[in-house]
Amino acid sequence: MLNNVFISFQDMPGGGASVALAYSGCQRGTEGNPCEGCHNPELWDFGDKESGELSRSRLEELLRELNNSGGADLIEGIVVIGGEPFDQDMSEVLGDIKSVRSGIGKKVKLVVYTGYGSLTEATGNFPGSPMEHPLVMEADYIKLGEYNPRILPRPGSALASGNQKMYRIERTEEPPIMKEVDF
Repeated sequence: MLNNVFISFQDMPGGGASVALAYSGCQRGTEGNPCEGCHNPELWDFGDKESGELSRSRLEELLRELNNSGGADLIEGIVVIGGEPFDQDMSEVLGDIKSVRSGIGKKVKLVVYTGYGSLTEATGNFPGSPMEHPLVMEADYIKLGEYNPRILPRPGSALASGNQKMYRIERTEEPPIMKEVDF
């Protein structure tokens, strides 16, 4: 369930401003097995329809503000965070991504942050190949790995812990492949 929407300047490879879509709902958190030191425990619960509608109204308001101010031209991406993006209703997430792209009038890169350690784990309930998952098909980058406070990030890395990895989805080959990038 969409929980919050805001402008971020730090979560995208290559930098730039992005519209961040934060979703409430984390299966691991609700089952009592969250990432150690999770920085978003308030997003474990899957929320209710009313809070999702308020967040969707905020998204529409933000897109209007960006267009009225000329700020839409500065947006270079969409960042999907949570909770856990892969635990969401995918039609909702994909609809929100489409709304942002339509609202700012351009296709911008999409970065998905997941606490799952692998794409196979993240897309576990999906019947096809992980690379065919609808969110993966839209993504340009995927951050894999739970936050682990005992593993320090590499010097200069924007990632919160050293076990996390950022991957670029390359679609120059069939099937698409994931290549690790410095972030």
